[in-house]
Amino acid sequence: MLHPHRTGHVPVVLVDGTASSPARWAELINELENDPRFWHDYEIWLFIYNTGNPIAYSASLLRDALTKAIAELDPEGKDPGLKQMVVIGHSQGGLLAKMTVIDTGMHLWPFTVSPNELNVSAETRELLTHALIINPLPFVKRVIFVATPHRGSYQALGFLGSLVSWLVNLPGRLTKLSVDFLTLQKQGVFLGLANGYRPPSTT
Repeated sequence: MLHPHRTGHVPVVLVDGTASSPARWAELINELENDPRFWHDYEIWLFIYNTGNPIAYSASLLRDALTKAIAELDPEGKDPGLKQMVVIGHSQGGLLAKMTVIDTGMHLWPFTVSPNELNVSAETRELLTHALIINPLPFVKRVIFVATPHRGSYQALGFLGSLVSWLVNLPGRLTKLSVDFLTLQKQGVFLGLANGYRPPSTT
């Protein structure tokens, strides 16, 4: 947050794109913070993340960060502003923003068995479920996309095209999950390897 949260004000969350940083938004922030119409009702938040990580992993971090912020700022759920959040994403950031408002059901689940039937560690099961079965955040009411590559975006999620590359590219503390992937490969439950699986479009 650029400033302490003001009760009743609507957060506008800015999410930058690939190889970028919050500095990308400097001109826009300057314009908005000097506009009394904006300042009266809104406030700016910034989401900072490693743009080199897989998109779905970063999107899960965004969803978790927003959920945590709302819970900490308004534990009783009485702040009307926090229930009307706006998320603006540029480029890759737009894909992260999109994943705050979609309901994927099982469309992105590339396995022949349910999450509970995956013979992997609890950590791997939780990560896969959290990243692949997405529910919309109830407090995000509007998303705005700036130069976002929607077409073919889910093929760019890494693990959907190749779960191997996703696990290899995960942060160091999670790379041990590749061992669990080898287990899934041996079990033959990963559709992506068995049948050239590609998830249906959710756009």
